[in-house]
Formats: sequence, structure tokens, C-alpha cells
Amino acid sequence: MRMVASCLLLASAVFVPQQSSSEFRSLYGQSDLERFRVRPGITLTVQYGLDGLACQESLEAARPLVGPRDKMAMSTLLPVNGADQILEDVVPSGTRGAKIRDLGGWQSGITFESGEDYENVTISHVSRDCKASPNKYIVSTSIAYKRRECDDLNENIQYMQRGDVSSAKTAR
Repeated sequence: MRMVASCLLLASAVFVPQQSSSEFRSLYGQSDLERFRVRPGITLTVQYGLDGLACQESLEAARPLVGPRDKMAMSTLLPVNGADQILEDVVPSGTRGAKIRDLGGWQSGITFESGEDYENVTISHVSRDCKASPNKYIVSTSIAYKRRECDDLNENIQYMQRGDVSSAKTAR
């Protein structure tokens, strides 16, 4: 009898449908974070402000939400010109405003981080020089919008740009 009960319990767990995006929205309302596939192997994650407009965006290689995140296949690295095309789609030059300054950068091994500050956004890039090719490849690009509605989300970015990581808030 236990065996039959166990089989029925297991079978019912297998046939219970997983919740869909629309079911989560009906339970919890609009999402403040979404991820989109912009190219094969490349995702765009967007975090929205209370006004429903983008405050932060991240372009990077597709990777699982749960599980090992440190293994990045070479096929998911973007050549700089490919990353620039996607960046132009995501945040067109005209919406960035005038360029204020280059943010400089740092290097550790074959990994480089650099960025640009514009009137309306701050863009930072993590790139990798690959020995197999003389070209530089983009690992990820982050975009932070400069709007009052985004101030709380962008506060940690401002601390990090000043090098004051210890003051960055870890939880809200």
C-alpha cells in the first residue's frame, strides 16, 4: 500500500504544471526585473524603476540563474563590434546624451574593465583579450540610467565608481 501511495504522490508531483509568467504577474503584479535573449547566447537583463522605465541593464553571455556561473564558453563572448551593435539597439547614442568623460579602467590578467560617463547614462564594459585572436571580446556591458527614479538602484554604482566599496549598501 505504501508503494502505491508513493507512486501516486510522485506522479502527481510530475504532472503539476509549473507557473508561467502570466501566473506570477497575476499573483505578484508587474516584474521589476526581466531577462531577454537579444542574440543566441547573449542576454539583456533589465531592472526597472518604480515608474516602469529601465534604470539598469546588463548585457552578458546567457548563463543559468542557478548553478555554476563561472564557466563561460568562448562562443558566448562577443567581439567588440558585435557588442557595440547591440548596445546601440539597447541605448541608442542619441539617448545617452553628450559624453562627459571616460571613466578609465583597470586590468587583472586578461580581464579589463572600462567605462564611459554620459549625460543620461553610465556605461561600463568588462572585456577579455583572447590569445586565440588579436581582437578584444566583451564579457559584459552594464548601463545605469541617470534619472531620479533610479537613484536608489544606482547608489551602489556611484560608490564603486568613487572606489568607496565599503560604503555601498548591500541590502535595502
